[in-house]
Amino acid sequence: MTAFALETEMSWLVSGWPLARSGALYGWVVRVYAALRDMNSRYPFLAYGYDWLAFAHLVIAVAFIGPLRDPVRNKWVMEFRLYPVNGECKKTRSSGPSGKNNLSNLPNTY
Repeated sequence: MTAFALETEMSWLVSGWPLARSGALYGWVVRVYAALRDMNSRYPFLAYGYDWLAFAHLVIAVAFIGPLRDPVRNKWVMEFRLYPVNGECKKTRSSGPSGKNNLSNLPNTY
């Protein structure tokens, strides 16, 4: 059981798709929904990890209330957010299979 109903929300998205159902984006959304359904039916315990990931994002989002109220006093929050982003870009560049269509081929400007 999960608190974040990903499968339900994806089913709403697929059934109420507002654009043409023949495009690549729709095909990708249907594929993601099918994979999510399959994962939930065969490995329901994996949804528990989504709960923690989503909860962590909500907790991090609370930290950004301060800069909305007083941007000058909470300037450190906006500066601190750059460190994880920079680290993620470096991690992405160094991981994954090699190939011309790989994210690890990002330019060194990150």
